Amino acid sequence: VRETKAGLLVDQAQMDMRAARFDAAREKLGQAFELSVMARNDIGALMLQVRKQEGERQYQAARDLEVLGKKSEALAAFEAVAKDWPDGVNDEKARIDALRVDIEGATTEWAAAEAAEAAGDLAKALDHYLNSERYYPGWKDGKERIAKLRAATARTPAAGARGNG
Repeated sequence: VRETKAGLLVDQAQMDMRAARFDAAREKLGQAFELSVMARNDIGALMLQVRKQEGERQYQAARDLEVLGKKSEALAAFEAVAKDWPDGVNDEKARIDALRVDIEGATTEWAAAEAAEAAGDLAKALDHYLNSERYYPGWKDGKERIAKLRAATARTPAAGARGNG
């Protein structure tokens, strides 16, 4: 009777796993593990599988943010994956490094653009905003600033000639 009940809990846990209800699956597998004697090895393997699927789901969510161009959010999500799975799920450590480079590059270029803009060197500011946009497309209001500076430099050719040497 205990083994039958454990088997039923395992079946329910597998359904929970397929539906990404990892906490419910873990709970049912824990109950099944306590009830069963003969299926403990199989239940233990399923517990590991739940953990792995959960990590893969969390990794994929971070990857989705990255694909959508949400680099700051993706970085935070990949850092959470790395924290929760120190042995790694996939290539999250490499993705963290790459995202940090992009965000730091964009930040540096943005600061240089703002400084050039404040100094009145619109061509230089435009160049730095364009570089920032290359590191992190869609970041902040870069597209609007680039459009504004392109219009301003097109109206004033002398401003466009400054800062090219």
